[in-house]
Amino acid sequence: RTANKAEKCAPTIAVEGARGIGLRSYWIAELVDPLAALKHYKQAQPEALKAWLLDQAQKDANAGKRAIPGFAINEDREGGMNMFDACPAHSPGDAVHWRAQTLKGDGTAAMALAYIDARDVMRRLDEVCGPDGWSDSYTETAKGRLLCTISIKCGDAWISKSDGAGDTDVEGEKGAISDAFKRAAVKWGVGRYLYDMDAIWAECESADRNGKKYWRKWTPRGLAQLKGAAGSAVAPSSPGRTSLSPRSS
Repeated sequence: RTANKAEKCAPTIAVEGARGIGLRSYWIAELVDPLAALKHYKQAQPEALKAWLLDQAQKDANAGKRAIPGFAINEDREGGMNMFDACPAHSPGDAVHWRAQTLKGDGTAAMALAYIDARDVMRRLDEVCGPDGWSDSYTETAKGRLLCTISIKCGDAWISKSDGAGDTDVEGEKGAISDAFKRAAVKWGVGRYLYDMDAIWAECESADRNGKKYWRKWTPRGLAQLKGAAGSAVAPSSPGRTSLSPRSS
């Protein structure tokens, strides 16, 4: 019995020709000859290799490199949207928000002021310039006005534009930071077309407070009016400017 028990507990030893049951093997490739590997994949997967090389070169071009061995770096003025056209481009309809500015005496309609959120501005700058192609900084004047400076990398140089705002009635200093940021972005063209839109009166609901009517919310018909106004707005373009290298999709 003792011998049989010991035999059952003895470790299994794999021998050639036998099926061993043990730990699973993982095979890990190690690059030891880059030139040989390149030659192999050039023959085996030429299109995949070309796409990868183009992607790497485009990243370098976007970062400002203008000389990359094996590549021609061309300036695209018309084929791709340049930065000076892309920044002012029309924002998606759902990115445009509306603030009631003036309420009619009977409270049935209000004049709407179009604006975009600071996060939408950040998204536009990321899309056009790349997350590492722009930056923002803030300073405060002696009178407490907050100035925002947005710098964008244009080729090998950084160009900066600034604007400012004071504390807002809502959220105070935080509102000032957001407003200053959006005002500085307008100097780059982001959302500038909204300032050129005609005033629009949209249907709304109102509430009475101490004998005075206050805007409450837009009605479905009012929202449709505002959506139509946002859709008909046209963002201006600036042809003839030097473009950034087109980003790969």
